[in-house]
Amino acid sequence: MVESNKTLKKEGQNLYGERKNVRVNIEYVSANPTGYLHLAHFRHAFIGDALANVYQFCGYEVAREYYVNDRGGQIASLVYSIYLLYCQQWAKNVTDKMGGTKSEYVLSRASQEIAKKLVEEWGDKYLNEELKGEVFDA
Repeated sequence: MVESNKTLKKEGQNLYGERKNVRVNIEYVSANPTGYLHLAHFRHAFIGDALANVYQFCGYEVAREYYVNDRGGQIASLVYSIYLLYCQQWAKNVTDKMGGTKSEYVLSRASQEIAKKLVEEWGDKYLNEELKGEVFDA
């Protein structure tokens, strides 16, 4: 963003439409998908969108991308915690592959409610070791 600002100050209004056929990808926000949103997330969204507008004004072909950490450690921990709770509904002990520490997600009421709904919907369908591997070894 600092470099973009320097370029705009240097070249001023002469930039309008000059950058035809140049593509720019702007990734912004990247909020924690398992946590609370806070003011900084909104600030990043506004800054990212404003920066994309500036590039577009200058003639760049802009792709705006909201980056979601859908395969990061936090999501893996959340999914695994729900799976542990799901198994506990059937009184089955599962080896903790996440290092033996209980995730904060296991303690959350939302995770417990999700696990109960999964038991209601799926029964014991996913207690099979092979299916467990498909989910967590990918």
